[in-house]
Amino acid sequence: MKLTFEKIDMAFYEDYLDYCFNEKKYFNNYVGTQIRRLKAFLNWATEKGYHNNLEFKKDGFKKPYENTEIIYLHYEEVEKLMGLKFEKQEEYERKIFLEVRDMYCLGCYTGMRHSDIICLKPENILEDKIVLQTIKTREPNVIPLNQHSRKILNRNKNKHGNFAMPQYNVSDSNRYRRKIMKIAKLKRKVQIIHFRGAKRSEESQALWQCATFHTSKKTFVTNFLERGGSLTTAMAITGNRSYQSAKRYFKIADTLRAKEMEKVF
Repeated sequence: MKLTFEKIDMAFYEDYLDYCFNEKKYFNNYVGTQIRRLKAFLNWATEKGYHNNLEFKKDGFKKPYENTEIIYLHYEEVEKLMGLKFEKQEEYERKIFLEVRDMYCLGCYTGMRHSDIICLKPENILEDKIVLQTIKTREPNVIPLNQHSRKILNRNKNKHGNFAMPQYNVSDSNRYRRKIMKIAKLKRKVQIIHFRGAKRSEESQALWQCATFHTSKKTFVTNFLERGGSLTTAMAITGNRSYQSAKRYFKIADTLRAKEMEKVF
């Protein structure tokens, strides 16, 4: 069947969701991203005068969405990673593991995304802060340094050519990060919940299995709040502009406070 602008209606929308959920087994947020991109394209095509079908603007033609669980490392788990020496690994592998560990932990201590870490240059690092334009938002950002981020940056100084940190793409970083966390025995069980439409999917995985590089940013925000920082400041440091998405971290912080209270008393 040839797909035309005129055929993108509510029937197409329902068929597409059925295909994504039941045949491809995609989860809500991935499907929602595709719907958002489709609607952006259709809006552009409408403005250009390529069609006048406005079915995609109906309320029912909406992107599926779910609030996924925030997977993060506890402060002690980050410290455990920082202390790893990888003495049992061969020299070439030890070098890779140490570098990827430093990249990940820098994210945990600054909230920087992988894309910003690999683009970081010495001229972006001032005495007490990092000043850069973030890749995702293309906006200037200032990130104060702390004792841990300074240590990581100093350890990598003058070792990576024109860059301040090692140059591993996100795929390789995640592959090595997985091995590093397994060596660190980060086995804490994490509950993973997803939805395909209204159908709930649930499983339990060890932290080293399900944590991606992006969890370093989530680790920063969660631990920043837990240790007394404000959400507003955390948003400014990470360049997060959406309060709706950022306020989810309060739920995590409150849960951890309750656990600590129970443990202490």
